[in-house]
Amino acid sequence: MFKVIRRFFNRLIRGLWSFLREVISGAEEIVLAELKDFALDIAKELEGKNITGKQKQQIAREYIAKEAIRRGLTIRDSLINLLIELAVARLRKVG
Repeated sequence: MFKVIRRFFNRLIRGLWSFLREVISGAEEIVLAELKDFALDIAKELEGKNITGKQKQQIAREYIAKEAIRRGLTIRDSLINLLIELAVARLRKVG
């Protein structure tokens, strides 16, 4: 049962990344590639915190925005939200 669910999420994530690569501009793709591991680390850090999902999302947004600035990257809120959603999906897939 869990293998079926895991396969489903693996295909979903791969399909989502394929779709995103076609839709997102080159600059945005670079930003996503630069920050996806950072976003995953933040999601892992916040996963066990005893705060609401909305609070976790706000904290993650702030950390990702600050990290983007630190790296000299320009990032829109929609890309920050996408990074958070992808990181959470990866966490659920692994967990």
